[in-house]
This record gives sequence, structure tokens and C-alpha cells, in this order.
Amino acid sequence: MATPARAQELNLTYSSPGNVQDASTNHENEQEQIRLHELLKEAEVQYSNNNIRKAKELYLEAAQRGNLTAKGFCYFLAIGQTKDANKAMECWQESARLGDLAGVTELGVCYAYGNEVQQDKKKAFELYSQAASQGYAKAQYLLGHCYKKAIGTEQDKKKAAELFAKASSQGFSAAQNELGNCYYNGVGVKLDKKKAAERYLQAASQGHIKAQYNLGVCYERGEGVDQNKKKAVKLFALAASKHLAAAQCNLGVCYARGVGVDQDPQKAIEMYKLAADQGNSKAQYNLAACYSNGVGVPQDKRKAVELYSQAAYQGHTPALFSLGVCYDNGSGVPQNKYKAAELFAQAADCGHAKAQYYLGVYYENGEGVKQDKERAAILFEEAASQGFSGEQAEGKGCLQM
Repeated sequence: MATPARAQELNLTYSSPGNVQDASTNHENEQEQIRLHELLKEAEVQYSNNNIRKAKELYLEAAQRGNLTAKGFCYFLAIGQTKDANKAMECWQESARLGDLAGVTELGVCYAYGNEVQQDKKKAFELYSQAASQGYAKAQYLLGHCYKKAIGTEQDKKKAAELFAKASSQGFSAAQNELGNCYYNGVGVKLDKKKAAERYLQAASQGHIKAQYNLGVCYERGEGVDQNKKKAVKLFALAASKHLAAAQCNLGVCYARGVGVDQDPQKAIEMYKLAADQGNSKAQYNLAACYSNGVGVPQDKRKAVELYSQAAYQGHTPALFSLGVCYDNGSGVPQNKYKAAELFAQAADCGHAKAQYYLGVYYENGEGVKQDKERAAILFEEAASQGFSGEQAEGKGCLQM
């Protein structure tokens, strides 16, 4: 389907209500509405699957055929014209006024995020509820998130799972993936890794990127499916090719370890860099470890500190500990026992066994903190309860998936 060569206003006309039409015209209009509904549904699926180009084509086609909700997306996503969030909002308001469930839902999204209106999460919840009660899949999915995260309503994880299931039964891939998450983590439903994998497969087969990644994790760990490292790598690669940082990171670990694929340290570095550039803390940590130890890249302690710092800033516990070790040793950064103690304490508070042990040593010797042998003993005991002893203190960190 053709896309305009340059940005311009869409010349769309809309039928006036109340026109008297014969039976054949009514039938044609009914078929057209069904077609428009299917176009919008497919556009939503493609957008959810991050296939933005295809979604835009579908929204444009629906808009050119007179659908107000689709026209709103054309304004909002700058499809065939310049971006105009205010006009998008006007389209969705009018669409909602006319009772179009897609318009009601998108108006809810505007209130949820404060797009061209004052943010009102309760109003968003009400609009989602209105459309969801009439069976609109996207609204059911969004309403499920409201219940899951207490957005505009009280938290009800069971209700959230029920709504994800309703939207999932209509083939809405984002809901299938989210229902998979519910089963995987036991949120609102009984924990069931097999059902989780089944839902991930449903969504992944439609091209849902996160579901492809999640299914890859199931195959990598043998959770809900027979363990198959090669399938895991294929799924990680598929999601990674669509720029999902978590998948890029996991694919990097597979290349680093030779899991399901031939070992390739340089390929691992390439994947870590792609994910780290997107702010993935695990990839930043893994890449830092590579620079620290000279694996796949020339050793660069300063670069390692830079990357550990990026991951630690996001609260990544192993990175907090590793950065503390850098300050403890003066590796890639001037030695600073006080800073090291601070970082060990942050990681120890998160239950990191090595950090508990190292901080115990600091308290025992009065390094970076006031000497406190009782506190040291408590920390040693906490580390030991996780199976960590002093003999393991010099071990290298593990790559993070």
C-alpha cells in the first residue's frame, strides 16, 4: 500500500449520521466496518510486536478509509503528515463520543500518560473499563495492567490475570505474553511454567519480541519445556535482531560460554555493546568484566570502572560489589577505602554474599569504617549462610543473564 511521498494533511471525509440507505448499502457499510475493525486490530498487534512500519501502513489505510481512531494515530505517529498530538487527541475524543471502542481506549491512554490532557489515571481506568466490558481486547489488556500495578484502582492481581486471559483468547499477543508472565511468576494465578511457555509460544509465533525472548529463557533453563540451548539461542537471536537489549545480552552470554552456539568472545562483546548502549545493566556489567579481565577486548581497567559505574547507578547489585573492589584495589580508579566500604554496604544490603564478607573484613580491620568486630562477625555469618567463605573471596564474578 502506497505511502505519501511527503508530509501532508490527509483529506478524509466522514459519513453524516442519519442518512437513509438501502439494504445493499447497509450491507456494504457493515462489511466496511468489519474490515476497518480488522485493520485496527492488526495494526495494534503489529505495533505491540514492535513492527512499527507495518503498523503505520495499516493505520494509514484505515485512516484513508475514514476511521477516526486511525486518523488519530496518523497525527500522533506522524504518518503521512506532521506530528500533531493535539489533533490526535481531538480525533480520539470524537471517536470515543461516537462510541468507537478503539477511540475510547486511546482516549484512556491519553489520560493515563497525560497526553494533551491533565493526567488522570482514574479516568483512564474508567475508559479502559468501558471498552473492556464490551470485549475490546486492547482495553482488556490495559485494564489488566491497571489492576496489576494499582493504576487508578486498587491492586487485584487475580483480576489482572483474568483480563489478560480474556484479551489473550482474542489473539492479542501482548496479553498472551503478559499472561505468560503471570504463570511464570505465579502472579494472580498458580505458578505454572508449562502454561507460561505455552502463552509465550502463542505470542512469539505472532512476532511478539518480548515473548520470543521469554520463550528463549524457558528453553535455556528448561522451564516449562525440555531444555534446548540451540532453540534458546535462535529465539534470543530473533529478539536481538529486533533490538531487544535483554535478548542481546543473553545472546552475548551464549557466545561467551559457547552455549547452544560456537564460543565466540568477539561476538559476545558485540552483543554486550549493543545492549549496554541501550542502558541494559546486565550487559554493562558483563562488558565491564570483559574489559577488567581482557576477555574479547584489550584489558582496560578504566573502561571497566566506567561500565561498572553505569550498571551500579541502576542498582545492579553485582556491579555495586565489583565497583567496590575497584576502589578497594585502586584498579582503574584511585584507591578509596571509604568509597569501597560504601559500595560493599549497598551490595550487602541487597544480600550479596561476597559484599557481606568483604564488608565484614573492613569492619574487622577498621578499613573505611570504624572498627566493629561484632558487626564483622554478623556479616561473616550472613555470607556463610549463603555458602560463601573466605576461600572464595578472590573468585571472579559470573556473567549475568
